[in-house]
Order: sequence, then structure tokens, then C-alpha cells
Amino acid sequence: MEASERLIRYTLTTVVIVILVQIITWFLQQVTRKLTITHLGSGTMTADGSEQIVFAMDRVEPFKIEGYIDLSNMKAGDEVVIRQYVRIRPYGELKKYWEEKYSGAQANPIVYITPKPSVYGILTTLQQTSGTYISYDWEFYMTVT
Repeated sequence: MEASERLIRYTLTTVVIVILVQIITWFLQQVTRKLTITHLGSGTMTADGSEQIVFAMDRVEPFKIEGYIDLSNMKAGDEVVIRQYVRIRPYGELKKYWEEKYSGAQANPIVYITPKPSVYGILTTLQQTSGTYISYDWEFYMTVT
């Protein structure tokens, strides 16, 4: 084998090894990346018939919001609508993503607000549309990678 062939073979082997090391390093970074869960707050709100903000978050870096709303105080004749809005561009308008209506006493009173990723903002609201106005407990978390 000539010296030029050995040099080419050595160079190709070196390039392949460097690429494999980079791929393995990237993979290990992804596997060991830690999630940080932050408790954003909890509280109680009393409905007044209007669409009220339960929780809102605006940031300029990726995050996920999740939480709970407790409908335990609902009785026959009570009706509530929970909505979520999301902003998908900087300074953009919040647009409705999800809406669910709950009526009467709830067999499973905790509503889980599933994690949703965002960069620009998420808003969760509650509106009691009938019945005697009652209080609702809530709790929210943020996950950042």
C-alpha cells in the first residue's frame, strides 16, 4: 500500500471516529438532560360570572405549563367553562386552544390541565355560567428543559 493510500485511509478513519464521538456526545446530552419543575403557585378564586383568569404565563424561552383546577364545590345547577389560550408568535394575539364545559356535582372533581409547550404565552380561564357563584382552588407548575 502506498503512502498516499495510507494517508487517505487514516484521514477517513479519523473523520469517522470524530463524527461518532460527536453523535455519542449529543445522544448522552439528550439522555441526561434534566427537567426542572417549578411550582408557580396555587390559590382560590371565587367566580363572578365573567371569564376570569386562573393562570397566565408569558416568557421568551420554551416552557410547559400544567396544573389542576378543583371543581369539588360544584352542585346541581352549577355550570363552569374552562378555557385555554396560547400565543404562537412574539407579541401575537392569544388564541383559544381548548374549551370544556362542566355541569353539576363532579364525580372526579379535579381537572388536570395537560402540559402544553409554549414560548410566548399561555392563559387558562374559568367562567361560571350558571348556579350560585362558588370558589375554585387551583395549582400550576412549569417545566423547563
